[in-house]
Parts: sequence; C-alpha cells; structure tokens
Amino acid sequence: MIVASKFQRCFSVLIVSLTLLLNGCGLFTANLNNPPASTINQPILEAQALQNWKLKGRIGLISGDKAWSASLNWQQQQQQFDITIAGAFGIGRTHLVGNTDAYVIKSSDTELNQHQARLWLHQELGLTLPIAALPYWVRGLPWPKYPHQQTEKGFTQGNWTIAADKFKASSGFNLPSRVKIQIRDKTTDQKDLKVTLAIKNWQAI
Repeated sequence: MIVASKFQRCFSVLIVSLTLLLNGCGLFTANLNNPPASTINQPILEAQALQNWKLKGRIGLISGDKAWSASLNWQQQQQQFDITIAGAFGIGRTHLVGNTDAYVIKSSDTELNQHQARLWLHQELGLTLPIAALPYWVRGLPWPKYPHQQTEKGFTQGNWTIAADKFKASSGFNLPSRVKIQIRDKTTDQKDLKVTLAIKNWQAI
C-alpha cells in the first residue's frame, strides 16, 4: 500500500497504531493478579463512572528510531468512537470511526478496514499489537476483561505498561492530563512501542 505524502504516511501510522491498541490481537501473559478493591482510589472510581466523553490533545508515538506526533480529537459513546488525528494546519488529517467490532480509517487518499490496518502496520513498523482497551487506558483504568498489576505510577497488563498522571477535575470527574503506554517484549522480535497522550481538555457528553 502506498500513501501519497510523507505527512499522510506518518499520520496513517499514528491512526493505525491507535486503532490496533483498541482492537489488536492478544499477546497477554496469564500470571497477573487484580489488586484488592480496597486499593482502588477516588480518581479511578470517578473515571470508571465516565462512559461518554470527548477529549482534545496530542498523541505521540515512538517505535524504534521512528517518531510521530499529531493533534487528537476523540469522542467516545459507550463502544462507539469517532477519532480524528491531524498535523499542523490540518495536514495529514485522518479519521477513524466505528466500534469495537468494525471500523474504517479514512484519509484524503486512503481507506482501510481493520484487517487491512493490522497488515499495513506490521509491514510499516514490524509490530503485532495486543488487544488493549485504550478507552479505559486513556482514563487511567485497566482493561476490565484482563488481569492487571499495580505499579508505582500506574499498572501493567501483560507486556504493556500504563502510567497516567497530572489528574485534574473536569466535567465533575478527576481525569488524567497525560497517559503513557509502552510495550517491551524481550522474548520476541517485537519492537518497543511508546504512545504518549497529552490531554488538554476532557468533556462529559
């Protein structure tokens, strides 16, 4: 698959990576334990209550010696998402719309379904990403369908490490302004992937 411009190629990598974080193939280990309910703090309880929301901010991605960043506009209503990523002055604008079962990625000259997206990202970055529910992670929450282990700055799920910080009150909820997501798997040839979300504004809808 050929993406016409350098900008479009970079932002296509970003949006496909984001998509596969939402709906990738599972590579989780099975020896993790959920923390006791008593360890759940107030920001987590508040974030769990927020089901329909939208945010504005920036997303950055680093894989090996490759790095990209772009603006991010994300609206989530239950399982439905509507995400737009774009560079300065709207260059490389890419749109992702759908749900956890089916979605489409659209740009000025490219349209991909979820199966094409997985294949393309593997070709571009050599990555096979695990299932991870970014709508939970972006709120600083573990994906509820898989065990997690708490860390000093966040939690781990399988080979993924998530750290959410700079919590601020927004729309009556205490939500993070920065989320860092990273995978490091030394047992395979899978490359490191780092995703940073810098969130400027949360809004309940």
